[in-house]
Amino acid sequence: MVRTHQQHVVSLLQQFRDAILQGRIVAVKGSGGFQLICDATSCDAVNRLPDRKRRQSKPFAVLVPDSITAESHVQLNALAMKWLCTPVAPIVICRRRIDTGEPSTTPVISSKVSFVDKTLGVMLPSSPLYYLLMDTCKRPLVVTSGNFSEEPMVVENHEAWTHLRSIADDFLFHDLDIVQSCDDSVVRTIHDESIIVRLARGLVPIAFPLHPTSISTADSAHPTAVPETVESSDHIRAMERANTEIGLALGSDLKTALCVSQAGLATLYQPIGDSDYLETLRALETFQQQIQRTIKVEYDVVLCDSYPDYVAHDWAQRFSKANGCSSQTVQHHQAHIAALVAENWNCSDREICGFVFDGTGYGEDGTSMGGEVLTMHDGICRRIGHLKHLLLPGGDICARHPVKTALATLASCGLAWDSRLACVQAVDKKERTFLAVQLERRANCILSSSMGRLFDAIASILGVCHINELNRTQRLLWRI
Repeated sequence: MVRTHQQHVVSLLQQFRDAILQGRIVAVKGSGGFQLICDATSCDAVNRLPDRKRRQSKPFAVLVPDSITAESHVQLNALAMKWLCTPVAPIVICRRRIDTGEPSTTPVISSKVSFVDKTLGVMLPSSPLYYLLMDTCKRPLVVTSGNFSEEPMVVENHEAWTHLRSIADDFLFHDLDIVQSCDDSVVRTIHDESIIVRLARGLVPIAFPLHPTSISTADSAHPTAVPETVESSDHIRAMERANTEIGLALGSDLKTALCVSQAGLATLYQPIGDSDYLETLRALETFQQQIQRTIKVEYDVVLCDSYPDYVAHDWAQRFSKANGCSSQTVQHHQAHIAALVAENWNCSDREICGFVFDGTGYGEDGTSMGGEVLTMHDGICRRIGHLKHLLLPGGDICARHPVKTALATLASCGLAWDSRLACVQAVDKKERTFLAVQLERRANCILSSSMGRLFDAIASILGVCHINELNRTQRLLWRI
């Protein structure tokens, strides 16, 4: 007997439900790429997922069928409810409901889903397929991107079968092509304000007008409170030309993205991944070609982060030579301030002051920046203050090892490495001796004014974290 199409779909859904109830991890081809799904109430399944995905210490989002179910797990204010029920269907980070100890029919979500007990990311189905999956399983599901941590999402069936076999136990395919991967958007609400944690599906591409009065040519010799650290204004001139030229801009290495400026508009696209991975570079190249074919233009200029060791920086230089366009660099933290001007038109004709607290950023004075006080007016960006410089032994390696930053911070303050401190106990005596000599001789050290490194140092001194595996911005936003 030949099965009808409907019977075949019902059979597939039943197989999916059985796999989920058995604690298996299923790779499902959604509308923006493959996603990994498991039972959010199964501690065993939730424990296996981060190990396989190489995603330790990062929270997962939970898919629920409707807002009523969401309210049984988290506290939803009016704005969070509005976001949850929009067609965008983003992940909305909310506070968990307090367990009163009273009997409840609501399934208990594993505490391993979110490493921060106070918060949980919830989302509603964003496509008909996910409505069917929820209706079939009738339980909350962990949904995360189908990739290894920080790599691009897999979109092709054969790629999923090859790359995700070590993560997923089962696969649910469909035969529709996905032109470009796009992850779920992530939103956090605080009172009546929204924080876009990840600008992705449903929110991109998004165009920002380039206000002509906010991008005038700067005078690099303008007096400043920190004369020795005046930044170059080459990128301001490049931005000025963006109103008449067609430009391609890249983000830095983490969560790299593309932005195209044309006819006075800057169009931002979704994050692709971390440029440290070859797969991300391939996805970046493919996506750039797709955009260029769609808008049918040739670029006049390519802009990138000024840090010469960034992979994205190198990609931009090679792209410039291959396509015969000019190349300009942008100082990392000045780009943050420029973004504020672009987002706030009412401030475009006034001087604004920004406190840029970041992990790292290449400074043209040879230091690593990240705790800056900057002003911008009429396109002129000035650095008027910063945190006291700190020696970082090994440079960027300190971003992964806060314990090194902690010991360097103590040394710079003239404080002894007391054996009772957690950060001292985390490093053996031989390595501490080597580190002390390294700091004394300033061998392979860089100066840093980074607020991110200061946070890392404090975390290690308090014994909270000695090895950093989670992006600091994500950690902060999930803990609020």
